[in-house]
Amino acid sequence: MLAPQDDASIAAPLAAAQRRADAYQDNWGATRNLLHQLASLQRAWAACTQPQHGRFDYFLFVRPDLLYLDNFRLAKLAAVFAGAGNIALPAWQRHGGFNDRFAFADATAARHYAERLSLVGQYCGLAPLHAERLLAYALHQGECKVCALPVRAQRMRAHGAKVTETFSGLNSNLPRKPQRFALDGARRPLFTR
Repeated sequence: MLAPQDDASIAAPLAAAQRRADAYQDNWGATRNLLHQLASLQRAWAACTQPQHGRFDYFLFVRPDLLYLDNFRLAKLAAVFAGAGNIALPAWQRHGGFNDRFAFADATAARHYAERLSLVGQYCGLAPLHAERLLAYALHQGECKVCALPVRAQRMRAHGAKVTETFSGLNSNLPRKPQRFALDGARRPLFTR
């Protein structure tokens, strides 16, 4: 599926974001990229969940610009999911929310992950638009349970250069089994252990 990437398709959420401060301080460039990414994700979700494609229990969201450094042990992750609304996310580079680069989720949580664009206006009424915090907000709104996805990935630029990543806190940032969380006043997730 190919779609033109112009700001007309993201006009409403971009206007909502621009009523707040530019969280990335780059003249809205990163915000535009985020909104185009979310629009693309929402279109892909709508296409994948059409009735003719059948019903799926789990979804794996991946990006083509990442070099995955570890194996995805999906059966092992699915075994710790209990009930509905479970999602596993990278435990590194959370930036006050949840790393949104890739995810493994059951169908309920996958919908909340994929349809974040619809929450941008609501979220921007509370805080400046920020990718990782928006994901935390969307999963909190969906009453999802979050756990660590023990996979590392490195961003790859179009010209082939690898971006150096920091994987600090990989084993301590998120629980091993899905848990609910609360948001503090800055929309940051808090786990109670």
